[in-house]
Amino acid sequence: MMMLAIFAFLSELVAAVGLGVWGWRSSSLLGLQLLAALGLPLVFAVLWGLFVAPRATLPLPSGPRLLLKAVLFLVAGAALGTLAGRWPALVFLLVALGTSLLPDPA
Repeated sequence: MMMLAIFAFLSELVAAVGLGVWGWRSSSLLGLQLLAALGLPLVFAVLWGLFVAPRATLPLPSGPRLLLKAVLFLVAGAALGTLAGRWPALVFLLVALGTSLLPDPA
């Protein structure tokens, strides 16, 4: 079970980093690059920490929680797809969404 928790955590990190890199590359203006590179991972982390983390501040019921996880990972997967290509993004999504279906470690 510990290995699955590690994969789940790594999926969250890859999602945040991928969003940051995509944000940096999404513009040629330095101000927008900084805003997107810092803001997108921050929004991801805040939503994750508030609503879907195992010790979330405002935990959602399981259905909406799973939906929000899926949306966050799909957005990150789309960003990774533009950065690394289709296959790495699909592998990321399989791992991220697969670990999301498992119960949270207590």
